[in-house]
Amino acid sequence: MKHHNSNTDSSSVINLSTNNGSSLSPIISPVIDSLDQSQESLDHDTDQSQVNASESFDFDRSETQARESNTVPLSQILTKIFSSLHGNPVLPNNVTDVVFKGIQEIFSVFLNQHLSPHVLVHCSHELGKLSSFYKRLKYFEDLGTLVSPEPYIVGRRMDYVKRNGRNCYRAIDCVAQKIPLRLMLKKFFSIPNLLMQTLGRMNSLMRLDESKPIEHFVQGTLWKQKMTIHGEKIVIPLFLQVDDFETQNALGSHSGIHKLGAAYISLPTLPTNYVSQLNCIFLALLYHSQDRVEFGNEIIFKPLIEQFNDLIRNGIHFDLPDFQGTVYFELAVLLGDNLGIHSITGFCESFSGKFPCRMCRMDKSQVQKELFEKESLLRNLAGYEKDLLLNDPTLTGIKEKCIWLKVDDFDFFNQIGYDVMHDLSEGCSKYVMCSLIVALIDRCKYFTISILNDKISSFEYGPDKADKPVTLSILNLRKGNLRLTASEMCTFCKYFGVMVGPFVPQDDRFWSIYILLMRVINFCLSPVFLPCQLAYFKHLVSDLCESYTSLFNVNLKPKFHNLLHYASAMERFGPLRHLSSMRYEAKHRPNKLVAKSSSNRINMTLTIARKHQLMFNDLFIQNNISSKANCGQKIEIPLSETENILNQVHPTTCVVQKLYRVPWTSRNSVRYNLNCVIVSSIDEENVHFARVDSIYVSDTDDTVVFKAIQLKTIAFDDHVFAYHVQDISSSMKQFVFIDLNKMQSPFVCNCTPMNNDINFPEFFVVLRKPISP
Repeated sequence: MKHHNSNTDSSSVINLSTNNGSSLSPIISPVIDSLDQSQESLDHDTDQSQVNASESFDFDRSETQARESNTVPLSQILTKIFSSLHGNPVLPNNVTDVVFKGIQEIFSVFLNQHLSPHVLVHCSHELGKLSSFYKRLKYFEDLGTLVSPEPYIVGRRMDYVKRNGRNCYRAIDCVAQKIPLRLMLKKFFSIPNLLMQTLGRMNSLMRLDESKPIEHFVQGTLWKQKMTIHGEKIVIPLFLQVDDFETQNALGSHSGIHKLGAAYISLPTLPTNYVSQLNCIFLALLYHSQDRVEFGNEIIFKPLIEQFNDLIRNGIHFDLPDFQGTVYFELAVLLGDNLGIHSITGFCESFSGKFPCRMCRMDKSQVQKELFEKESLLRNLAGYEKDLLLNDPTLTGIKEKCIWLKVDDFDFFNQIGYDVMHDLSEGCSKYVMCSLIVALIDRCKYFTISILNDKISSFEYGPDKADKPVTLSILNLRKGNLRLTASEMCTFCKYFGVMVGPFVPQDDRFWSIYILLMRVINFCLSPVFLPCQLAYFKHLVSDLCESYTSLFNVNLKPKFHNLLHYASAMERFGPLRHLSSMRYEAKHRPNKLVAKSSSNRINMTLTIARKHQLMFNDLFIQNNISSKANCGQKIEIPLSETENILNQVHPTTCVVQKLYRVPWTSRNSVRYNLNCVIVSSIDEENVHFARVDSIYVSDTDDTVVFKAIQLKTIAFDDHVFAYHVQDISSSMKQFVFIDLNKMQSPFVCNCTPMNNDINFPEFFVVLRKPISP
């Protein structure tokens, strides 16, 4: 069998021609501007005739003078250029070398004619610090912005290696990479205002009245219990997600050889506009999946467990302008897909075994039939210890002792999360929708597969067009195979009612399971819920499972059984949407791009881990997390109009700022265009919508105001699972002004026309994200 090799570093190779006519002016122009300032300041103080380029030169002088004259020093510009190049996952290292040679050539050929010798000596000195990949790494480390990965040996294996031109069968080290979390967290929270914003959000969430809806993890019972133990300590929760990903073609002949396992750390209490950004999710470990299988979980995860214990025991001391003190970090939830969780916690990885559930001791026959969670069968630590003594996976479902029990205060059965993405989007939703579509087509004859595919192809998905589902095959559907990604499946389920609902009678018995499925999805993905609603959710899940078994004469699969535990999980963790693997799966993408851009497969873990840390190096050099705010061309509006708009959205406060009209704006990856439909208000009776007529932004882009036409909400149509909305005639239009920062649901909705009435057009409005259960 062919094994991976972990001996040496990976050198990325790509053939690029320097004679392709590409211009480096966008990169070089700020360098030239800085040099012009240095030239002028030095010429003012120095007699040019007495300068010898070969004499010693005060390299810090021009840097100091640049700062005093409010210009950007040359070293700072070069640092930003090369940190951004190395922080791009698509660019291999030799592309940066090509750029360096281009900059060096400009200095030596073009600028040599315009700059004095002592300035050229200074430029050569600054460039010399960055002349090779090794020197650039050393420069970033000395700067304190690069936290390099640390290799550790997980075992040895025999393999053939080439020595002196001959293949020798020798023992080689199997190496994984760990990232020093203490350094990463300290550097990350040293970004201005970030730590105080995080702590402020935590405090505001935990101070909320218990009668208020639960909207965050820290409001769940698990973290409340943790805080009673910690007392006055400042503790920030950490989420750990472990997953495998294939760096090469998963269907290719070499699949599995370079399959890697990654452990990611996220911070759920970050400000809302940062928490889902990929540059706020850290890589903690990177290892070969084959090594974990061969050498075991303990040797792989031991360095990570030690770091978690250090963070909760000793914490990290911060001495910032706005905060001085020690902050502790604790592993709060262990996340992953079902197979991943079972593999790293010691449970059997076969879900067709006698005891497939990690949370209870229901056997396979009970899992296939039971409709409610049974508290008497829930696993606990006392029963877990007895099961370990039996040492028989066929009687317990346990292969080995969980290594995460070595983490301080880790409550095993209360700190393992559930993944809505794999359980619902890639699990129960596919099972239900496959059976439902086949029944509607083959048994009820309401429409054909051609009609459904025409609807899928021609439907206007609006803000969800990036996740447009592909056309379906009736043969695959009859086999129970719906080939859609998790995002495409969410989109398909959301709009399926509007697509084919009009073909189906109101009282159809098969259609009722679609309504139940959508209610379950809405509850699981809802950003808030009341504790008293969990009893309703239990019965909702029970009804869904019972309908699935009775309508289609099948047994429940293990993912349906997982839903039975969701109500108790929500009580512990809060809304389950925050535990989804969706963003962690997205985190795989830059790592795969790094592997794809490198033609070398030696020590792939170091190649990817180092590039990942170089991405964070670029973030730390910028010392700022982008808020992802953007807009179209700004057109200034009169002062009187500005005052009128601000008085509409801030009637009780005196806000003085300049506003501009723009054709579109984007905030936190949500794009708002003219004529898009947004949620204007929510009350106890209904959700109200408005169509955007004008968009206004402030000069600092921190304020966004929509001038919108109020729409009339007739009712929620349960049959198609969408809101029935009517557009008001032009003579009766009512304008409303909406501040984006005060919107209860900041997402753009999708409209599907119901009629062709010009005066009173009617629409089905589908919420892009659920508002409440």
